[in-house]
Amino acid sequence: MVTNLYLLDTNYILRAIVGGTDAQVSETEKLFESAKKGKCRLVILTEVFLEVEYVLRKVYKMSNTKVGGYLQQLLDTSFFTLSEREILKTANLVYSELNVDFVDVLLFVKATVQEGIVKTFDKDFKKIHKVYKQLS
Repeated sequence: MVTNLYLLDTNYILRAIVGGTDAQVSETEKLFESAKKGKCRLVILTEVFLEVEYVLRKVYKMSNTKVGGYLQQLLDTSFFTLSEREILKTANLVYSELNVDFVDVLLFVKATVQEGIVKTFDKDFKKIHKVYKQLS
């Protein structure tokens, strides 16, 4: 039975991806191991997922392809609970192919899934639409 529920903050997830102090990295590893064994539940909110993408891209100056790889690892980790996992997976596939903001791709994918239309003046949405169609 799961006894502890933890909502992970961006900086906590980043320690697992880019490192930090030995104590921080050790703590994240222990908590993740506990989650693997079913002793706790780890939740990543979509808002936090977006912030992880932003920090990796803007602060750590990683390419969309590299960031997309890290995001995919989070999405593929079964002991993380993500309420929009499938939508985020689809968005990440498109995002990894383009030099655009993840939030724009997510907005496009959500609109598409809901049979809606994004109202925007941003020309990146044409690129997003093209790649989305190619991957579908």
